[in-house]
Amino acid sequence: MRTHAFSLVGTLVTMAVIAVLACVVYVGGLNYFSASGSEAVKSRPDGEGATIIGRSAAKARDHECQVQLGQVRAAISSFGLEDEQPTSLDQIGFPPSTLRCPIGQEPYRFNPNEPDPRLAVTCTHPGHERY
Repeated sequence: MRTHAFSLVGTLVTMAVIAVLACVVYVGGLNYFSASGSEAVKSRPDGEGATIIGRSAAKARDHECQVQLGQVRAAISSFGLEDEQPTSLDQIGFPPSTLRCPIGQEPYRFNPNEPDPRLAVTCTHPGHERY
């Protein structure tokens, strides 16, 4: 009677496959071993997100920046309903963390002379200029 069991070679092969997959997910794959550096870092203007998880986190913070800018612009638009425009972002009453980019922590740029609120508030972080 013959029983089936795991062999040492099969276990080592399985562990090697898991290690390669972990390398691809956490380190960024084969770009980690190349001499030119990670291509993922070069694909973003700010250099964020060298790994797959890092790129996902950077995209989430990019989206957070877009949402914050939308909220600030909406507040400026509603502020203008009272026939006066704010002269600084401090007047709209948002917490200071909402008035900064979530990635680079640069303060949002505000131009009170701009009549369009979508153009009055911009983010200066590299890659966020069009938000």
